[in-house]
Amino acid sequence: MRKLVTIRKITNIVPIENCDNIALGIVDGWTVIIKKSEFSIGDSCVFFEIDSFLPLEPRYEFLKKTTKFDGKEGYRIKTMKMKGVLSQGLALPLSMFPEVSTNDDDVTNRLNVIKFDLEQFYGANTAGPRERKYGSFPTFIPKTDQPRIQNMTHMFLTHKATTFEETLKLDGSSMTCYKIPNKPTLFQRVLSFFGKQLPTHKFGVCSRNVDLKPSDNKVQTFDNFGKKSVYAQSDFWATAIKMDIENKLPIGYAIQGELIGPQIQANHEKVSSLDYFVFDVYDINKKQYLTPEARREFCKQYNIQHVPVTNESATPLQMSLEELLAHVDTESMNPGTVSEGRVYKSNSYPTMSFKVINNKYLLKHEK
Repeated sequence: MRKLVTIRKITNIVPIENCDNIALGIVDGWTVIIKKSEFSIGDSCVFFEIDSFLPLEPRYEFLKKTTKFDGKEGYRIKTMKMKGVLSQGLALPLSMFPEVSTNDDDVTNRLNVIKFDLEQFYGANTAGPRERKYGSFPTFIPKTDQPRIQNMTHMFLTHKATTFEETLKLDGSSMTCYKIPNKPTLFQRVLSFFGKQLPTHKFGVCSRNVDLKPSDNKVQTFDNFGKKSVYAQSDFWATAIKMDIENKLPIGYAIQGELIGPQIQANHEKVSSLDYFVFDVYDINKKQYLTPEARREFCKQYNIQHVPVTNESATPLQMSLEELLAHVDTESMNPGTVSEGRVYKSNSYPTMSFKVINNKYLLKHEK
């Protein structure tokens, strides 16, 4: 789980032109505006990453602007530009937090900070007209969440020569589809005793946090022949059905990808219909992800749409952080769009991956 709030050090302080009271603090790979009077180089701080949602407490009142999220009023930390410099995060003195110690490993929960989830904020049709779900996200499939390069700056020293698959990071909602052998219930076993043929598998469709049921909610529609009833599916299930994923996906695998569409994430990708692009394939039996090359071959073999690959053998860590951030400042799939950034997955080390988010995207779409 992402640690939104951590104890870190101010490794450098850079003056801001014509500013007497504030400066630019460097915290690992992040740049953040700080008060000059509060920090010296080497000081520890409580660092809140972008996407943090802080509770409505007096010590945060200086942030002024509040936002409503998840039914609560609070303060959202996001990328911003002030005095011509980029500020990403919030660094505050340890003295403001007597309940926190320097070796505290769970500052996020201790300070009641949650993630400001843009998918949840914008909303997506996850369950049709009536919410239907089996339960939480399946425990036998890992969740997708790549660390940001600003939190992985040590890799610039240790993995300069490592090659990575570079893919376009699409701006949508996380969607997972899985297919596992059917485990008959007692009721199904009784039916089979009387000659009922049982299904060979269970097919599932999930949003980021929920295993969704296909809708059984009928809605009235009208065509040239008069009124008829149809089932209203969620965007997730509707896409899985449209792309025939249940029939394409072999048993024992899960695919994870990005669902994009006109009503998803404010449609920053500027598409006219729902679409789905796979970025990971998980072997459920072996409990491991396919390598980038094997994943691409898997998608080709089973005719499943893959996320756009911009470089199969990139060496991003030979660039500086500033050069890498500039490198991902491009359009997305369609003209006139700003890409969210790139995702890098090692061709040699199965668990090594990170994402680089385009700062122009953050400034444009996180207002």
